[in-house]
Amino acid sequence: MPNIFLTRLLLISGFLLFCESARAADELGTVELGIISRFIDGDTVEVRFETGDVQVRLHAIDTPDMEQQFYAEANTALAELIGDQQVSLRTATEDRGRLGAVIFVDGQDMNAAMIRGGFAYAYRKYLGLVDADVVYCELEHEARVAKRGLWALPAEDRVAPWQIRDYWRGKRTSFTDFSEQTVADCVAAAGKPDIDPGTFTFAPTPGLTPPDPGCAIKGSVSFTGKRIYIKPGHRDYRITFIDRNDGERWFCTEDEAREAGWNPAR
Repeated sequence: MPNIFLTRLLLISGFLLFCESARAADELGTVELGIISRFIDGDTVEVRFETGDVQVRLHAIDTPDMEQQFYAEANTALAELIGDQQVSLRTATEDRGRLGAVIFVDGQDMNAAMIRGGFAYAYRKYLGLVDADVVYCELEHEARVAKRGLWALPAEDRVAPWQIRDYWRGKRTSFTDFSEQTVADCVAAAGKPDIDPGTFTFAPTPGLTPPDPGCAIKGSVSFTGKRIYIKPGHRDYRITFIDRNDGERWFCTEDEAREAGWNPAR
């Protein structure tokens, strides 16, 4: 479970720091007013407009995925930051009915607040689509130097979400340690694809690869408490993260998994 007190403390401190230099929403020519009808995760929401609900991805930020450390904290942070307040959107992209947008509350950029609070990365690939959004690079650097939020985690526990997704899809063999990046490095990467150099910067996130190569069966516990084991080659194997704190574990054989009370994944 996330530390709610820590989450709120990081959120408040990051938001207050951001407010000192935040850009007013009208400088970006915001469009559309609505209310958040559902918080999907730390960087995706549904917004209720007069014409109906629309899924919105927060532009140029990326928060940890479900299998990663700090996933729950990022979700909580966004929900507490916006709550039931009216929002305005500055649309950056639109794809198959889903918008990519900067979300504002009372003129303050919520995307930026998430980055500065240490709950999100600046998503370099999408920077540059909205005026002055490269300021997100500066805010990320501030959070990193201050070790706020996810930046307080060890390097191996904070793989950029877009890189870990590419790893699961077999498109990446290496990860970047962003702790050494400068603001200039981030700005230089704006709007460009993230190229895989082909060698591991460090090992994959713990919980994705077995500590013993001969014991590669994943024993996972679902949100409802069901215990299932997943063998290599299963469609969900790459995206299943083993968290020993939740009672999850690795198995060497199917018999071992069954004897321990785990059932095979469908």
